[in-house]
Parts: sequence; C-alpha cells; structure tokens
Amino acid sequence: MLLTMKSAIKRKQFLLPQNLITAVKQAYHARTETEAVVLSLEQALRKKKLEGLANLAGKIKMTFTASDLRRQRARERAY
Repeated sequence: MLLTMKSAIKRKQFLLPQNLITAVKQAYHARTETEAVVLSLEQALRKKKLEGLANLAGKIKMTFTASDLRRQRARERAY
C-alpha cells in the first residue's frame, strides 16, 4: 500500500463530502480517512487497468497453453 512508502507521499488538501469519506471508510474497513482515500484511489486504478485488459479480449492471439504457463512459473520460482 502507498501509505508505507513515506518518500512517495505528498500532502494535499481536498474538500470532500464527509458522508462520502465515512461511506468509503466503512466499505474498506479503513482505520483513517487517509487510508480510505488511498484504498479507493487504488481500487479506481485497478478497475481502469482491468477495463483496459477486458478491451483487449479477443484482440491478442495467445500461442501458449496452460501447461506452458505452469512450466514458466515453476522456472521463475526456481530463481
């Protein structure tokens, strides 16, 4: 999570509706408002990345099989 990377944190001021912050805090079981905002931003980015992958569905021809992937993962774990 970004909260542990002190050098990457920037202080910002935003005006956000308190009811929205409270709802996000409850939804993510966040302990602080900052954690709630960070988690929701990370989720928004994750969702956008997944949408991008979904848009590629059927456009990329896969030439490897599931067993090829398993062998590759086993090789990577060996290192």
